Amino acid sequence: MLAAYLTIAWIFSLAWQLARVAGEGRIEDYVRLVRSHADAAERIANKSFDDRGR
Repeated sequence: MLAAYLTIAWIFSLAWQLARVAGEGRIEDYVRLVRSHADAAERIANKSFDDRGR
């Protein structure tokens, strides 16, 4: 249940950051932000998968 709340909070945080960066017109920062969040999500997914496999 905690994971669901953290995921929702993470999504709202990402949406707020993307809106802020996009509103300022800084496309490079927008792309960098999306990539960093995608990398973080991949690391979390891999860690969760590894924990279940043990």
